[in-house]
Amino acid sequence: MVDMSRLAACAPPSLLPWSSVSASRAPLPEQTVRMPAFARGSGLLSGATASVYDALAAAYDEDERRMAWSRPVDLGLLFSFAKMVTERQGSGVVGDLGCGPGHTTKILAELGLRMTGIDASSAMIARARANLPGATLAVGTLLHLPAVDASWAGAVALGALWHAAAAERRTTLAEVARVIQPGGTFLYSFVTSGPRQPADSVYFLERWLGVEVNLELHLLSVKAAATEVVSAGFEVIAATQREPLPHELPLRRGFLLARRR
Repeated sequence: MVDMSRLAACAPPSLLPWSSVSASRAPLPEQTVRMPAFARGSGLLSGATASVYDALAAAYDEDERRMAWSRPVDLGLLFSFAKMVTERQGSGVVGDLGCGPGHTTKILAELGLRMTGIDASSAMIARARANLPGATLAVGTLLHLPAVDASWAGAVALGALWHAAAAERRTTLAEVARVIQPGGTFLYSFVTSGPRQPADSVYFLERWLGVEVNLELHLLSVKAAATEVVSAGFEVIAATQREPLPHELPLRRGFLLARRR
């Protein structure tokens, strides 16, 4: 079981109605940041992106193994999400979308949720199977989730749509809404802004965790992300935004906690 004393130290953050969250924040310390080039553009949930994550799988798994407990805001939100699911939906299935090597999946399973993990990267799923023997895990696209309508109690997507342009985000969010039961819970994270990197732009990532990559991260304001989630069929309950931690990419993270209408 999860060490509850560790999780208790990560109290849920102050959650605000999404309409009250300001996109403006104090600038990040630019002297600590090596910025790749950036511009407006589009990205795809493509086989090419999955191949990049195949190459990243070993380094990403090790990084998440060390850092999974170092993000207090994220952990507080996972605790809140698990509480909402168990109180409203009981023991239904919960999807971890873009589960990677399964560290978030494991935390939520230890909080009592019945988890299933999906990722487009076969190498990430292989890592997840090693980390979570016997867990329900599958290689698949988020554009077509392997679940029947209204069959899940909830879902989390923590970074799963960072590389998705607007059309792919709309399709994926509609799929998430399709598989979650009315009243089910959805926790969604995205990247919002960085130094000289405004919301609604694209951050080009060329090196990550010591690996040469070619990835686009699509930045969204909290309000824009909430608008997309509401359009997909959810009610936004709360939103928050946090600064990047020293070991992370220099981009602010946004979070929405939502309920299926």
